[in-house]
Amino acid sequence: MRISILAAFSLGLILLGAACQRHTHPAEGSTASPTVAQTKPYGPRAKLADSVVIDCTGRLDDGTVVDTTEGSGPLQFMIGRHDVMRGLEYAVVGMRVGESKTVRIPAKDAYGPYRKELVLVVNRSDIPPEETLAIGNKVAGRLPNGDVGPYTITAITDTTVTMDGNGPFAGKDVTFDIHLLGIAPPAPAPPSN
Repeated sequence: MRISILAAFSLGLILLGAACQRHTHPAEGSTASPTVAQTKPYGPRAKLADSVVIDCTGRLDDGTVVDTTEGSGPLQFMIGRHDVMRGLEYAVVGMRVGESKTVRIPAKDAYGPYRKELVLVVNRSDIPPEETLAIGNKVAGRLPNGDVGPYTITAITDTTVTMDGNGPFAGKDVTFDIHLLGIAPPAPAPPSN
């Protein structure tokens, strides 16, 4: 069976994360074997370009869970590649395997600020007749940059429809509980020919 280098790296990182979740790291110089529960953080600190594996749960101020790895398995990402929200990515920098922390991420570094220019009031007659008009329904609309994006209907009158192109968590701070399960250093650059 052939396996790509990227797949092997990802598998190794996942296995590393799973191992870190189940075992403690013995003290330096110790001959003791790992125990079942993680007792304290160990190893190098996460830094830019490291690939990390975390468990996390994000909540709004009212306790509403907006994102979680519970039930779906750990989240893996490379710090600095911006595959996850900026605030979560930066919160992991400096953590060590086994470390947990709670961070409050401001809206601008979470799901983004609430943008009033994404709220449109259009003439009801401009809505295609096949669209079902009901508060909470999603419709396609033209974003300020010309792209077509999803809008949520927020108000309907006899003559107008108000649509909001902001995501449901835009403008809201999010508090994340983060547990770092594993770190893999940057992959070496491929040899030049």
